[in-house]
Amino acid sequence: MPLSMFGERVELRSEVEIAAPVRIVWEVLTNMQAYREWNPLIVEAEGELKDGAVIAVTVNMPGGDEQKVRRRVLKLESNVELRWTATQFVRALAYDEQFFKLVETENNRVRLSIGQNISGVFAPRTPSELSRISQSLNLLNQAIKKRAEALNARLS
Repeated sequence: MPLSMFGERVELRSEVEIAAPVRIVWEVLTNMQAYREWNPLIVEAEGELKDGAVIAVTVNMPGGDEQKVRRRVLKLESNVELRWTATQFVRALAYDEQFFKLVETENNRVRLSIGQNISGVFAPRTPSELSRISQSLNLLNQAIKKRAEALNARLS
């Protein structure tokens, strides 16, 4: 694994193919007001989704309690990528960046990659912590897939 200036960086990834056009997948991903209806990981999000904005999110990790965190939007490229990071006071202690990348494939389908890059002294390191994060990414990918495909079926 690559090293960051704060020690070893852990990169976790999940990928899924979605049978829906990219515009529908993007709408599911960026309609934060609807998260509570379908999102198993981010159960609430408040704020304006734009580059540099700070979003308040409530995260519900599998096997854990709900936690309120703030995320700064690093990149928002319509139908392509959303990237945000935790806004912790000292990022060297625990850096956490999450991204969502959409790639349009054949037959009006999308390959969605969700990833999390973490580093720092207080970043999750144990196998159980990393496994829990990986589970969360997989759950989120499957939930986005289910929501986008259902929306696409209704619109078709």
